[in-house]
Amino acid sequence: DTRYAKVYYEEDEHIREFLWRLSGREVDHYTYPAYAQNRIDKIIEKVQSLLDMYPKNFKVDIYIYPKYKKGLIASYSKDNGTITVYADKITDNILAHEISHAIIYAYFDLPPPGKVQEILSQYVDAHLWSEG
Repeated sequence: DTRYAKVYYEEDEHIREFLWRLSGREVDHYTYPAYAQNRIDKIIEKVQSLLDMYPKNFKVDIYIYPKYKKGLIASYSKDNGTITVYADKITDNILAHEISHAIIYAYFDLPPPGKVQEILSQYVDAHLWSEG
């Protein structure tokens, strides 16, 4: 668990690869659990800042699967409020893009149309670590 997310995975190697792809560092999440939690929360907080949307009590479930086979590399399900990612393909920008969908759905009582959401999510993806 992190401040904003609950992360599900089957094997330790999946979370290790997930964290390596998000941070570029080998992280032992048992030895340094705060690093793993902070990395995910930092991305979520950056997305909130870029969108200027801070949903009350925001929480999202993230499911990490080991190997991408076909279809989307990552996705957000508005039906159950979950993000699905593949450990071998995820990047911080891709995760931020999906988190933006979750934040938009949590922020609005009636979310904007899909095309508007996609534009906002692409903005987040493009500006994730830019200054300003």
